[in-house]
Amino acid sequence: STEHRLRTLAEEAARVREEFLSIATHELRTPVTSVRGYAQLAQRSLDRDPNADVRKELETIVRQSDRLAALIAQLLDASQLQAGTLTVMPVRTDVSALAREATAVAEIADSHRLVVDITPGIWADVDPVRFEEILANLIDNARKFTPAGGAIAIRLADEGDELELSVADEGPGIPSDRLANVFDRFYRAHDDRGIAGLGLGLYIAREIVARHGGRISVASIPGEGSTFTVRLPKLPSAARSAVSERAVPAVRTGGRVLVVEDDDEIRTLVLETLRESGHEVLGARDGRDGIEIADREKPDLIIVDKLMPGMDGTEFTREYRARAGTAPIVAFCASRDAVEWATSIGAAAYVTKPFDLEELDRVVDRELARAGGGDPKSGPA
Repeated sequence: STEHRLRTLAEEAARVREEFLSIATHELRTPVTSVRGYAQLAQRSLDRDPNADVRKELETIVRQSDRLAALIAQLLDASQLQAGTLTVMPVRTDVSALAREATAVAEIADSHRLVVDITPGIWADVDPVRFEEILANLIDNARKFTPAGGAIAIRLADEGDELELSVADEGPGIPSDRLANVFDRFYRAHDDRGIAGLGLGLYIAREIVARHGGRISVASIPGEGSTFTVRLPKLPSAARSAVSERAVPAVRTGGRVLVVEDDDEIRTLVLETLRESGHEVLGARDGRDGIEIADREKPDLIIVDKLMPGMDGTEFTREYRARAGTAPIVAFCASRDAVEWATSIGAAAYVTKPFDLEELDRVVDRELARAGGGDPKSGPA
């Protein structure tokens, strides 16, 4: 009966939800436990010997923090997809350069070989952040199932009007009766609790690809591995002569940078990072404080947080521009709608929290180089 079918569907939905919550709780607690544990180990070592070498502990903390950030990002993406609010902001991009950068910083376990074949000079209309997310999710999936000593092959090719990105693993493969479900939300093709993950990575990749007007597929031979292939439309060839928003070299450092951020620890972290990179740094606790400092010190670049008490990032930017302030602004926020917010305030670029220190350096150096050259900036990169 209809009532019986509805009850069965409701029970199945409840079962899936409970299973997901159980997995999510475990997945989130694991990196938190590692971060806390290794931080305590480092603290004990330094208590015994202030000159102790704690690099291994710190490397583990960074690695597990990245893992936690990726899990949180997946949960936020899934929530936005469910609400229908996840968007992409395509810009003209040198996808080859973007893919090389993404694979260079990808954390591939020492027990795997990363084989990269990227055709140079491929341009397309993509959201750079979301494209990196697609690639990261596919690589992460391959890592989970490729045994020690196995290879993960990443290929980017020019296929006429499209680009083709593929990631192949040497895992156990996917049974043919499960291939149709691998992109479903919360789906795990292998019922192995020893395999980490939320069952969201491939689902999110599929949805981002679809929002780019592309398609994603999988081919698998049990016992030999799986290959995931993404095809996205490219730009007309005339656009290839343009300068990529992601490919402008950073040629200038040593600027005066104002950081407007209400969280004391994050503000200090950003200030110390930029100071070590050779910049003169200024800190402001909120928008009003930032306006006073900007008026007095005339910074070359401003990093501004989105959500702050009193005067927030949007109000700060509006007031700063009303006072004829001309320094480029880098939008700084934890939300997944960073691109939209950066665009709405006319920011030159954006950095999302949690952030990588090297990425922060790259963005600041790039925008200072652009400002030094006097080139107008049309939108966030």
